Amino acid sequence: MEDINRKIVILRNEYELTQAEFAEKLGVSRGHIASIEGGKNKISTQLMNKIFKVFNISDSVLNLEMEDFIEEIKILNKNHVWMSYPTDKEIVLEKENVKLNEMIDLLKENNNMLKDKIKILEKEIANLTKNK
Repeated sequence: MEDINRKIVILRNEYELTQAEFAEKLGVSRGHIASIEGGKNKISTQLMNKIFKVFNISDSVLNLEMEDFIEEIKILNKNHVWMSYPTDKEIVLEKENVKLNEMIDLLKENNNMLKDKIKILEKEIANLTKNK
């Protein structure tokens, strides 16, 4: 099956589900879904069958070429809202954006810790100069 991990992402996004919500519907962990979407793990036959049942799709849909798969999933979802799907480049950029935001959050946290440490050191210096 070609690009199964990307097809899983497309299916999940079409139904506007987070990885956690998608995983819950399928009875697996969010981490398991993340590893499948990221291509780290292959999807089991058992999980594929669960996807077919939960989302009411046939195995032949997953065997379609990517463009046909996308169109078929749009048709199968009665609540379809997407007009188009992200390109590979947009997916890569979004992943990079998430990583950069995580790094910014860590830097802010470290910055706040350093500010607190500086305040403590300033108080200690002030105390030392008072005691002289």
